[in-house]
Amino acid sequence: MKTDVLDLTINTRGGDVEQALLPAYPKELGSSEPFQLLETTPQFIYQAQSGLTGRDGPDNPANGPRPLYNVEKDAFVLADGQNELQVPMTYTDAAGNTFTKTFVFKRGDYAVNVNYSVQNTGEKPLEISTFGQLKQSINLPPHRDTGSSNFALHTFRGAAYSTPG
Repeated sequence: MKTDVLDLTINTRGGDVEQALLPAYPKELGSSEPFQLLETTPQFIYQAQSGLTGRDGPDNPANGPRPLYNVEKDAFVLADGQNELQVPMTYTDAAGNTFTKTFVFKRGDYAVNVNYSVQNTGEKPLEISTFGQLKQSINLPPHRDTGSSNFALHTFRGAAYSTPG
């Protein structure tokens, strides 16, 4: 997904943001390489996860592996003159319930909004709750390691959240 301020990779298995690049900010002074905010490799994980848990949630481990969402196309781009980009991802479970996870991007905005829509095809109410988390490895990969020893101060690798108003 590309907007004017974000370049994201979202995995259709679970619908997690596995890579986030900030094209307007260089990795280091004088570099044309963008700053990488989130990264997922076999050796390192720092990603934004969200989903639906609860008894009937598709992300509940008791219900099997994380859902494999379907998307209309492989790449989505916020076009010139377009102020909002919506990227719907859809999953239908074995009972026929349809779960749509929609990522919403706005021009000039670094926030990534995630909306859910659930179509219950059964007669009983579904028990579902949302979750969101940042998942990260303990150890940094070599290209992100500053080389400090255990006696040195380590910086915080967390994130800040905000809400409007």
